Amino acid sequence: MHRQRKKLSNEQVNELQVGQDKSPDAASVMRFQAVRLYGRGYAVATIQTICRCSRPSLLEWNRKYHQGGMAALLDQRQGGNRALLSQEAQEALQRTLQCAINESAVIVSYSISATSPINAPAITICRGASNA
Repeated sequence: MHRQRKKLSNEQVNELQVGQDKSPDAASVMRFQAVRLYGRGYAVATIQTICRCSRPSLLEWNRKYHQGGMAALLDQRQGGNRALLSQEAQEALQRTLQCAINESAVIVSYSISATSPINAPAITICRGASNA
């Protein structure tokens, strides 16, 4: 037995359309559009094709919208990848690379040791190498 799909009011459709038009990030735009189409009665398969989303994601976004409104559909990710190097190691790497560039050196290998106290990178540099 399937649950009855909640239809959106014209006000909700307009709210989602405005959110879609004004949102600065693509993930939120997609959620607004998917929920709007779902609430207007579009087939799930059609929405999946248009929005390139999965059925579980669509249903989750719809549930979130009906429980928490527009704010629940906003992208909550913090962005960026978590740095693997400590701040000190990043600064040491930057200095080493800048020295290598200044000396026209070639970096032969690069690795990060997880056992190092600050995850310092291990860099092998050939100094005075030609740029042939």
